[in-house]
Amino acid sequence: MGNSSNASSDVDMRSFTGKTLKESYLLQEYIFEGNFGAVYKSEQYFLDVPVRRVAVKISKEVNIDINKAKDIFADAFLLAHAMDEMDDAEARSHLVHVYDVGILRELDNRLFVVMEYIQGTTLAAQFESYKRVPANLMMKWARQICQAVAGLHDMIPPVLHRDLKPDNILMGIDRTVRVVDFGLAAKLMHHGYVPGVAGTTAYMAPETMKGESIPASDVYSIGILLYEGLTGSHPFGHLVPPIDLPKSLESDWIYNEKGKIKPALPSKLNNTVTPEIEGVIMRCLEFNASRRYVNAGALLGALQQKEKAEPVDVQALQEGKELMAANDLEGARAILEIGMSKASSSKENRFHLTRNLAEVMDRSEEHAEAVAKLVEAWKLTKSGAILRTREERAQLLEQIVQAYRKIGNEFQAIRYENEIKKEL
Repeated sequence: MGNSSNASSDVDMRSFTGKTLKESYLLQEYIFEGNFGAVYKSEQYFLDVPVRRVAVKISKEVNIDINKAKDIFADAFLLAHAMDEMDDAEARSHLVHVYDVGILRELDNRLFVVMEYIQGTTLAAQFESYKRVPANLMMKWARQICQAVAGLHDMIPPVLHRDLKPDNILMGIDRTVRVVDFGLAAKLMHHGYVPGVAGTTAYMAPETMKGESIPASDVYSIGILLYEGLTGSHPFGHLVPPIDLPKSLESDWIYNEKGKIKPALPSKLNNTVTPEIEGVIMRCLEFNASRRYVNAGALLGALQQKEKAEPVDVQALQEGKELMAANDLEGARAILEIGMSKASSSKENRFHLTRNLAEVMDRSEEHAEAVAKLVEAWKLTKSGAILRTREERAQLLEQIVQAYRKIGNEFQAIRYENEIKKEL
């Protein structure tokens, strides 16, 4: 292929739409363009028969020889090798598969990569949409991210991602998470760390800023993801270097400041964050790597232990409240009804599930159904000290009064107003 000088051509990358590469990949639709090149939604053909949808990435750079190609594709080779050796099928399901790589002689010796096509969006877009992601939903995504990264960390030697951030987590339309962009992935060296400063500064662990990445460095990045998703803010977003500080010293300044302070507790910014979740996140964000979870597998274990510790009805109640806060009334109703279907549910938990379900129905303008659930909740208080004060019982009775008035039943409204007088 020779050693022609490598340069970007002036060709509009959109113009490749409609072309077929290697008699196998039809570029159907231009999706977006980045520093490397453009990505196309494509169809893969075997013997002129379309077999699957794929994503094809083509480089802007032209006249690339085979040695340069091997260097650029180092991350693709590393990921493909890791996927082949990985025993954990769950981990593989949350990583994006690489199917093919090569040089396009017919397009001025550009590089191309063929990957699994994921229809959906990014975690960054989800964060923007939710503002503050409900805790149970964020934990579900976190477990999937950890499963993918744990698969890499469990390799021998371990593979580090080194650039975990919301833009590099895809969310399929099936609501399944995929970890992508392994351009900075690397194997752990024999001396116990990966040398070099790599990644996005905002999500970079302190030791990575000093050029020594370890599996706990990816854990730190996941901790920042969790914090940001739950609270809508970056844990260290307030760290802004002095305006007169030279650019070359900004990294050292941020490193030193991170060593001095701890971020605000996530529960102060999102009331769905439990003490257990908060403890996990704050441990991920420890400045000293030895105080974090040792790798993504250990973090996944901590998240799964929290999930096992809560009965199904308690999980349903918590998730139902979070979905109500996010105004997902249909989802809240479904999960609360699942909680109520569990025979093991305690009377107190059943009361709270019923009362929250009544609120969902009321907000959905199903007022007659809401009344029935509120009355059911009131009956549950008759045996056992579920509501411990007269004021709490009067508050529930007032809800019943207002609900009856919404359906025009003044007789029952007056009846429950008399109940309020008895309580007070």
